[in-house]
Amino acid sequence: RQVTGPGAAAPLRQRKSQTRSRKRPLVAPDVRSVMVPPQHSWDESGGTESPQAWHRNGTAIYSSNTSALLKEKVQKALRKLRYSQVSLPKHAEVFESACKHYRMRAWFAIEHLPDGTIEYQKWKRQLPEEDHDAASIRMIEALNQLKLYSARFEALRDNLRYVHVHTTSTGEAVLMLSYKGRLPSDWRAAASNMYASEGIHVVGLAFPETYRGFGDNWWSDRSGRVMCERDWVVERFVAGGRVLEYEQAIAIFSQTNHGIC
Repeated sequence: RQVTGPGAAAPLRQRKSQTRSRKRPLVAPDVRSVMVPPQHSWDESGGTESPQAWHRNGTAIYSSNTSALLKEKVQKALRKLRYSQVSLPKHAEVFESACKHYRMRAWFAIEHLPDGTIEYQKWKRQLPEEDHDAASIRMIEALNQLKLYSARFEALRDNLRYVHVHTTSTGEAVLMLSYKGRLPSDWRAAASNMYASEGIHVVGLAFPETYRGFGDNWWSDRSGRVMCERDWVVERFVAGGRVLEYEQAIAIFSQTNHGIC
């Protein structure tokens, strides 16, 4: 309904035109200085030899395109902010992630092979070896141990459909093994054996027989879990000279990239 007369609001098209006329040009922040741990700098002329990540001993890992992709994302974000009339600082500081072994948690579907062993799948395809580069070293170790123990103990692999894995920067690890319908009868004894030998917390969970897809968050319900001691790990962060500790439960949201966090 259009309202006319003194004091009536201007038509929408006219108001938009007036808003545009009040816009002032904004200058994008200078993003030439990009900081990456541990306190190394990078600029637009850095080329392909710019370090992408650092080992704890200080040696650099190099990659030819990671910095270029990050720079593209930063510039795209700044353009959107400028278009939205967000007040931007003169300089933008960007912290670049390590390109390998940065991911602390993940989940995989299980493929059962004819020889009684298992393989890990993601989105219905077997996980290529190079995809392990993103996983933390402790995650790779825990997944390899699960392969060994599931081959040794049928109770661990029988009807196993999914595995969640959660690790920390200090080497803690917990696995959650999900079975369709029920846990195998000797599951607890087999899981306890793995925990006692490898120090990896093992959790069992049975999900409904009627389940048909991964969109239902049945794995986040902690009430039905069967545990070997616990279903969480403790992650530590240093901020402002203090050590902050967080209990992170498996299959519950947390920052997957500890270095960036």
